[in-house]
Amino acid sequence: MPYRGRGDHCRCHGGRRAGMGMRAGLGPGSRAGRGASRGGRSVHGGPARRAGLAGGGTPACGPRRAGAHYPDGGGMTPVTEVVLHDAFRATLHALARPGIAHSLPPDARGAVRLVLDAIWETDAPPTVITGEPEPGQLLNLPVGSEQEPELGATVMLIVDGSTATTGVRLSGPGVDGELRTELPLSGRVLAERKQACSDAPCGIDLLLIGPGMTVRGLPRTTTVEELS
Repeated sequence: MPYRGRGDHCRCHGGRRAGMGMRAGLGPGSRAGRGASRGGRSVHGGPARRAGLAGGGTPACGPRRAGAHYPDGGGMTPVTEVVLHDAFRATLHALARPGIAHSLPPDARGAVRLVLDAIWETDAPPTVITGEPEPGQLLNLPVGSEQEPELGATVMLIVDGSTATTGVRLSGPGVDGELRTELPLSGRVLAERKQACSDAPCGIDLLLIGPGMTVRGLPRTTTVEELS
């Protein structure tokens, strides 16, 4: 597995809760969740605020600054504001509109590295799973608590065109009535995800990466019913 992340359970800067990150389903380990301010103004807050996902009085923090260099494998890769901005928006919109695939901008790093660079701090990556999660793997992740639900894990699940799909009906926040679609998740994984999210507001949030340069969100607030 190319990226071995740990559970997304770090606190945001200054001990503040990650209001925007929790609503977006990204958790406090993310740039959106941790928030940052400079001189009383939010840093890179535009994308999240325009997406309608910022809240709780916590400034939303967006993609990394233009022209910066960040570790990528064995070297340093230059990143651009436009690419990270678009990836940041696509990821937040994917979580705001559950089950709908959103296109990521073309990038040589691939979808997984691009989303990691656009959203998460390097010291607090999400849990990354390639292919079908092992039995019980989702149930062993942190789900937060009633007082701190933002401590629940965010999982990046990497799928490809060969992954088996399951017909589902989605409902809940961000879904207009209901959405019938197919998700690259088995019935067992859907059942474990349902169990992990059974005690609201606690739970885990899923980001389905792939096939190709696409991302789909499945936040803990989404109800998923398997179609017969």
